[in-house]
Order: sequence, then C-alpha cells, then structure tokens
Amino acid sequence: MSEKQLPQHNNAPQELDLFEMFDYMLLKIKQFVRWVFGIAVTVIQIAVSLIAFIIRNIAWVLIFVLLGCALVWWRCLGDYYEAEMQVNANALSEAEAIAYINQLPKLLANKSEQNVIAVAEHLGMSVSDVQKLIKIKAGYGVDLDGDGNTDRASYSQRDTGRVKGVFYVFVSATDDRVVVDMQRGIQAYLYSNPHFRQMAQSRVESLQAQKADLEEQIVRLGALQQLVYSSSTVTTLAANAMGGNAMGANAMGANAMGTNAIILLPLYHNEILGLRESSSRIDYTLATSAELITIVQPFSPLKVDSALELMKRWGSIFALLGLFAAFLWKYRAVVADTLKGGSQLRDMLANLKSA
Repeated sequence: MSEKQLPQHNNAPQELDLFEMFDYMLLKIKQFVRWVFGIAVTVIQIAVSLIAFIIRNIAWVLIFVLLGCALVWWRCLGDYYEAEMQVNANALSEAEAIAYINQLPKLLANKSEQNVIAVAEHLGMSVSDVQKLIKIKAGYGVDLDGDGNTDRASYSQRDTGRVKGVFYVFVSATDDRVVVDMQRGIQAYLYSNPHFRQMAQSRVESLQAQKADLEEQIVRLGALQQLVYSSSTVTTLAANAMGGNAMGANAMGANAMGTNAIILLPLYHNEILGLRESSSRIDYTLATSAELITIVQPFSPLKVDSALELMKRWGSIFALLGLFAAFLWKYRAVVADTLKGGSQLRDMLANLKSA
C-alpha cells in the first residue's frame, strides 16, 4: 500500500522576514530611546551648568538685584489704589463709550499743565486730583461660558465673546478718594459730549412717545370692548342669565338673533394685556435706564503696595541682567576679540560642535 505524499510548505523565508522585521523594530526602538536619553542628558547638563554658573556668580546677581530694588524704591510712587467699574451703555454703544474714554490716557501720558487742565475740565475735578491719577482705561465685558452674562473685563482688542451694551472702566490713583470721585467724573466726561447728550435725549423722547401711543391704543381697545359688551341687549341679558359667562353670552346672543353658527364677538382681553405689558416695560426702562449710562458696579478702591509689586517685576529683570553681565565679564576677552574681528568665538563654537 503506497503512502500518499503530503505537500510540504517551505516557511523558512517567511520566518526569516519576520525575524528581520522584529530586529529592525527593536533597533529603531533602541535608537529612539537613546535619542530621548541623549536629549534628557543634554538638558540636565545645561541645567546643572547654568545652576553652577549662577552659584559661582551669585555676587553679580545680588548686586544687580539690589540695584534694581534701589531704583524701584527711588522711583516708587508709594501705595496706590485701583478699582474697576461695570457700566451698561443705554443710549450709546459700548464701542463708542470705550473709544471716547480711552482718549483720556493719551492726554495723561504727558502730564503737561495744559493736558491736566483739559482733563480736569472734562471730568469736573480739580487739577490736584487729576495729577493723582495713574491710569485710566476702558474695556469690554466678556462672556466666557456663552450664557449671555458678563464674566470678566477685557482691555484687549483680540478677545472675543464680547457682551453687547456692557463696558468696564479701570482707574488707579494715589488717593482712594480720587478713585471714588472718578465715578462721577466718567459720567460728566461722557455727558460733556453734545452728541451723546442728544442721543440720550432722543432715546427718552422716543420711549415716551411709544408709551403715549400704547396708552392711546389701550384706551381705544377699552372703549371698543365696552361697546362689544353693551351693543346687544340679547347678549347682555344672556350674560346676566349665565352668571357673567361672556363666551356663552355671545353664543346665546348669536342663537337668539337667529343664526345657526356660533359667533364669538372679540373681547380684546389678550390685546389689552399685551399693550399694558409693553407699557410697563417702557415704564421700567424709563425708571432704571433713562440716563446715558447705568453704573452696575461702582468703583471700590483696593490698596496696592506698588513697591513690592515693582520689586518682584524689576528684581527678576535685574537678576537676568546680572547673569548677562557676569557672562560678558567671564568671556570679556572673546567678546573683545570678536568686536575686533578676531576668530576666537568661531574657534570656540567649532570646538563645542566637535565635542
């Protein structure tokens, strides 16, 4: 009995290809790990070298930090006060109000006598109080979560999500009383613009005219309603018989007059209520926001230690300047040679690259 020859498959090349693929992947993984490790070692070496450089030249850093603090202390204004006010723009747009208020910082940038007097006249304040002002700026209200409410102020033109009809005013001064008085000053400044005053007056007149029209319509509809109630004796008798049921009275009146269809005479209840609601909204607007602007959140002065804030900022800057000065002093020969057109700097960079 002959044995059947089973087909034999040669899998050696395929297995070899798989082994080569795994070896290649392992090689790439090792190369990537070495690359990452090399970068980490380089970063650590740079950090250690920088820390060592700072420690060796700590005297330079301390000297420059002390110089910066001394300069800040000499030029420091002392303690000052700052506050932020939230305002609703009623008769003008928030963009118009912001653009107009932001003209004040331009005048205060150069506190010449003429500019100070002009700002004092616009704000209705004394010249001495205006001289105590440090900063004035106006910005938009921003809605961060999209619920339509103002979440914070923004004094940048790049921010989005602005809330319509809302703007903010930021003020800082060396006297907290001046910050509080700026609330009245901003109002006086906006009202000093004849165009803005005309806009506010026109808005109030328009609202009053709308209210008068609504009241006239309410009176007319009321008279028409009374006419409907009293026009038919049958309807009136039917209403009395049904205990004041107007809808049934209209139906009975229509049947009593010999009509087959039920006719409901209009009583104008919904129309009159709608007109009264519109009239009430105008009354509320005239009572709460008839002015050019409405101050929602007034100025609340907050004391700021200007010396400490400036020392934090300028101390860091002068510390970096100290490190830079120490670096220049250490390599002063190379810097001098480079300024003279020498090749010491190029040689040093070449050595670093080869290393």
